[in-house]
Amino acid sequence: MRDLLRWLPALAVMLAIYIFSGIPGLHPISNSWLPRNIQVWIQQYSLQIGEGGFFSYAMSLDPNFILHKAGHILFFGMLGIATFIATRYSFPWGAGLAISYAVLDEFHQSFTAGRTSRLGDILLDSAAILMFIWLFNRRLQKEANDGSLGLKQKKCCNKSCRKRK
Repeated sequence: MRDLLRWLPALAVMLAIYIFSGIPGLHPISNSWLPRNIQVWIQQYSLQIGEGGFFSYAMSLDPNFILHKAGHILFFGMLGIATFIATRYSFPWGAGLAISYAVLDEFHQSFTAGRTSRLGDILLDSAAILMFIWLFNRRLQKEANDGSLGLKQKKCCNKSCRKRK
């Protein structure tokens, strides 16, 4: 039962990602509230790499683009931490499973109307997964060394260390 409970957060994040990926043409913010000159400026300073398809990528200051990419970073970062914990703090397994899910998610998006599948999103998701796991693991190590996790601290093995305490 404990093993199943460890996997629940990862499964919940996977489900949330699956649901968001299945929403056709996801654009939660209407740009109509932006002044026309700002809309033109956003279009003018958007960057398109490639002419479309899996290997193309775009960058923009469009609020929908920023929200979409922030969602990728947040959700896949959380998935990375959840799989890291579920795999009993195994970096290769936790990161590998989360990155595999990122690939599957982009494949799923390729079948959703108004959505596209991009290599750039897989790379962004992978970077978020690796960074979140690294930061989380670093925090765990720091807390373990400080004794703030309630873990037993290592005993000093030499007399000079014991005298300082």
